[in-house]
Amino acid sequence: MQDDRQSVEQALNMLPKPSGARLARVRNTFDLKALWVSRALLPEFSAKPGLTVFGSPLNLVFEESGRLQPL
Repeated sequence: MQDDRQSVEQALNMLPKPSGARLARVRNTFDLKALWVSRALLPEFSAKPGLTVFGSPLNLVFEESGRLQPL
């Protein structure tokens, strides 16, 4: 793959229902205080005791170069 955008698009295109992809994006695996989850995974995370959802759903944002923007 040339960039992050192509990698994500190709992975999602392999799924029978890409809009139902259960994704998580972690900035730092040593510090799991905050992470991004897909809309499909949000209900499960919202139901877990001790987890708090901040903000509203956002799309993945890519830079012009095709790289994912930092969290």
